[in-house]
Amino acid sequence: MALDQPPTFAADTPFYTSGRFAPETNRALGKYGFELDVDGVPRAADFKQITVDGPGNIILAWVFNFPAGMTGIHVFTGRWYAPCDDVVYSCEGGHINSVVLTLERSVTVAFE
Repeated sequence: MALDQPPTFAADTPFYTSGRFAPETNRALGKYGFELDVDGVPRAADFKQITVDGPGNIILAWVFNFPAGMTGIHVFTGRWYAPCDDVVYSCEGGHINSVVLTLERSVTVAFE
């Protein structure tokens, strides 16, 4: 695949994608979030999964199912939110545990 070409996926093939967090503490777990837009249109998560794998090892995932697949070229944009704490995620003058955008990434995918 050329670097200037979007990654490809088989058209009309069911798939899923997810946004994940592995918080370092259990503090403010309800303030973590993930949003997904497809071509600028917000998508609701089909479900949220919480996995506990030992003390202090929690993984949060928002899962988006595409059971009929897609065709054409689409842009997926994910946004990760977390509670600020001035150590890992800056509060920028706000209150501790305020929800802040921590990361935004977009990927263009060609469904062929």
